[in-house]
Amino acid sequence: LQDALAEVDEAIAGFVGELKAQGIFDSVVLATSSDFGRTLSFNGKGTDHGWSGNHIVVGGGINGGQIYNDFLKSYKLGGAYDAGRGRVIP
Repeated sequence: LQDALAEVDEAIAGFVGELKAQGIFDSVVLATSSDFGRTLSFNGKGTDHGWSGNHIVVGGGINGGQIYNDFLKSYKLGGAYDAGRGRVIP
């Protein structure tokens, strides 16, 4: 996972570098999207699809450094927001 995230980081850094070199960084927004998250419990081979996912938003006009959601106090299996097998309700 660390190698994969390093690859994503390098790709975004290269893209941002090119946008800045062209003088258009302030007029472009890069946003990632994922159609699913992952369950918290192990199914014997890995994890299954769940709700949610993390997103990255990059751009010169973005007021970054903010989190636009509240994190759950607990992700414990069987907790208040667990819809079963660690599928956390968004």
